[in-house]
Amino acid sequence: MSLWLAIFTQPLVRRVSLPDTWGLANQYNAINLSQGFPEFDAPKRLKQGLAKYCNQGFNQYAPSSGLAPLQTQIASLIGRQYGIDVNPNDTITVTSGATEALFVTIQTITHPGDEIIIFDPAYDSYKPAIELAGGWRSYNPTERVLPNCPR
Repeated sequence: MSLWLAIFTQPLVRRVSLPDTWGLANQYNAINLSQGFPEFDAPKRLKQGLAKYCNQGFNQYAPSSGLAPLQTQIASLIGRQYGIDVNPNDTITVTSGATEALFVTIQTITHPGDEIIIFDPAYDSYKPAIELAGGWRSYNPTERVLPNCPR
């Protein structure tokens, strides 16, 4: 157990049964995005557009670094906001989410034997990404001070 967790005498989260969760989701009209199983049909316009582009041959994977127009727009935004001239072709990589972005970054900058300092508690994807890159983890526990918590 992480050292910082030892200060808590009560759990930080409670168990919630799935039926309870679904009941709350229904009560507040929440959309379940957790596993990619929406409980509603896609809008007709979206399905028609998808069919149109699939029928025109636009049904291949995007380039692994992202679509060129998106990379160009991101480079332009960086230039406007930060005054940095960025080449979109060799500097911008678009990922499908934070986990992929972190994994790619760790694989890119970590050499075998590198020490990677992780502030603990940490995102659970750091450990396998660092191990796969051949690095080793050094945990730096953080202390979280909360009201009414014993030290």
